[in-house]
Amino acid sequence: MALIQHIAREYGTGVILCSHSLSEIEGICDDVVILSSGQVVTQGPVNQILGKGQRNVYRIQIPVTDLAPAQEELTKLSAVLRVSLLGEMSGWLRVELTYSNNGSNPEDYSINNKLLGALIQAGIPVMSFEAEGSRLQDVFLQLTEEAIK
Repeated sequence: MALIQHIAREYGTGVILCSHSLSEIEGICDDVVILSSGQVVTQGPVNQILGKGQRNVYRIQIPVTDLAPAQEELTKLSAVLRVSLLGEMSGWLRVELTYSNNGSNPEDYSINNKLLGALIQAGIPVMSFEAEGSRLQDVFLQLTEEAIK
């Protein structure tokens, strides 16, 4: 991948790259085209494509010993539809919201604060926090699944 970046920069040219390694694509490409069954599902700058992801699901990692109390605290929030375990041994929770958070207004960001605040007030350490749909892999899966329907 470093060689591809070097060639593109050195010669000021575009490079067409076909890959299933979406985390690498996200890091090195300016524009992407997403295909499903040979049809273009979407295309454009990476940041624009990332904005198309639904963000009504969050992944939160906490210490394994705090899983039950964390689930209890998060389910008390009115914006939370469901809390499920992603990996009991890894401490990941999957939190589904009652609405889609696309980051287009300030209220979308307040749910982040509410989720984190509930855990912090309960004395539960947060090791990691991320929105599903915030990575190219997530958006690819969402968009190609919709295209198949």
